[in-house]
Amino acid sequence: MKGSPLRRSPLRRRGFARQQRAFKESQRHRDFERELDLITPELVRRSGGCCELCGGRLHPKTWERHHRKRRDPHDPHSNDLSNLLLLGNAWSECNCHGWAHANVADAKKLGVILSSWQDPEAVPVQSWML
Repeated sequence: MKGSPLRRSPLRRRGFARQQRAFKESQRHRDFERELDLITPELVRRSGGCCELCGGRLHPKTWERHHRKRRDPHDPHSNDLSNLLLLGNAWSECNCHGWAHANVADAKKLGVILSSWQDPEAVPVQSWML
């Protein structure tokens, strides 16, 4: 094999492409989170600082932004206001966010969790407050 040129293995080439793809994914994730941070004040304004499911008063450290439809950085409508709810987390009095993920069937009936084919603008949220 004297004099034969060294070749890069296909695995090495794929590894570089994988690194580039991972970097783009992380950049997309940062952009997604930045967009979510920009819409949060509007979400808080809409909810009045209360849990949108039970109406309990929330402190900024006790709320969580909940995506009714599964969050997806590839979906341009994932961070739309119609797809987001402000819910209480485990540190709040209500823990509605934990309840929604623990009781998916009931949360779907209330419109808090949606299937991938459902439109958040067309499906209303039935709050316990009503």
